[in-house]
Amino acid sequence: MTETPKLAAVATLEELAGLLRRNDRLMGIDLGTKTIGLALSDVERRLATPLETIKRVKYTPDIERMLALA
Repeated sequence: MTETPKLAAVATLEELAGLLRRNDRLMGIDLGTKTIGLALSDVERRLATPLETIKRVKYTPDIERMLALA
């Protein structure tokens, strides 16, 4: 089993590129006041498609849902 690398809270684009494996996808987050929009990139990281819109409730359940999707 391959271990997933841990990401820092903040990383430069160069650091992020070094952490990504081939075919890893990226999740985009659009943080709004009432909803959180999530999008998922393709394996080539060229296009993103909508994944889910989360209705904001409280921090913990919002983050738990995002982590479940990740």
